[in-house]
Order: sequence, then structure tokens, then C-alpha cells
Amino acid sequence: MNPILVVDDNEELLEVVSSVLEDEGFEVETAKNGREALGVLRRRRPFLILLDLMMPVMNGWEFLHLFRANQLVRDIPVIVCSAAKVTNLSDVQYLKKPLDISNLLHVVHDHFHASKIVPHSH
Repeated sequence: MNPILVVDDNEELLEVVSSVLEDEGFEVETAKNGREALGVLRRRRPFLILLDLMMPVMNGWEFLHLFRANQLVRDIPVIVCSAAKVTNLSDVQYLKKPLDISNLLHVVHDHFHASKIVPHSH
């Protein structure tokens, strides 16, 4: 099964979100910035990307610019998770930080059901 890619520079948030998603039966890949996320995309194709915007090395805006330019991956759904209110991203979904875990799970499950993918159970 293809993973969910969680991109955030906050290690605690990465651990919590990864743990919650894995408990739901999803496989998770993590990256601490946009550059690491691009590296993951070179070796794995996630079904969904959860993306923070404010990160060191390569922020979410820079990642999105390069991501959208790559025809091989730009169709992967992206959910921006940010404390900043984002209004100029019409093609991505937005979740406000701090994340509401039940809302996050609802959105993730919606994406997986829409793509006819069922998470594996433990």
C-alpha cells in the first residue's frame, strides 16, 4: 500500500500524526522539510501528502512549486496543515493547526475512500 507522506519540521507533531495514522492502518512516510519530501517522492508514491508551510531548508511553498512542476506526482492530493490562514491555494485542502486529530482522520479517510483504497488492518 502506498503511504501518506507527512511533511513537518515539528518532530513531536510528526510522531503524533504518524502514530495516529498507523493506528488507523495507514503506512506513513515522514519528512522534516520540502527537500526531504522531494527525496521521498523519488522513491515512493504516496496517496496523500500532509504538508506544513513554515519549515527550514525548503518550506512548503517552495515544495509545492517544485511538486506542481513534476508531471509524475502533481496529481497526488495535498492537504496543507498550517497555523497561518491560507487563502490563495485553490487546489489544495487546508487544515488549521493545532490539528484536530478527529478532523484529520475524517479528511484522510475521505481521500482514501474516494480513491477506492482501504487501509490494511493490524
